[in-house]
Amino acid sequence: MPESSIPSIQIHTPTALYQGDQNSDKMNEWQRHEVEILRQERQQLERRLRQQERD
Repeated sequence: MPESSIPSIQIHTPTALYQGDQNSDKMNEWQRHEVEILRQERQQLERRLRQQERD
């Protein structure tokens, strides 16, 4: 399978964000929205974990 036929994973993991560049022109609105959802889900999971540790 030639390298070029492998779809880029860039769309699903906007590297610019992880490097702290949220205003990157390469990142469109959809990507920002996806990342925001992931961030919220992670925060919810972390909160749930902390509650379980207290119990």
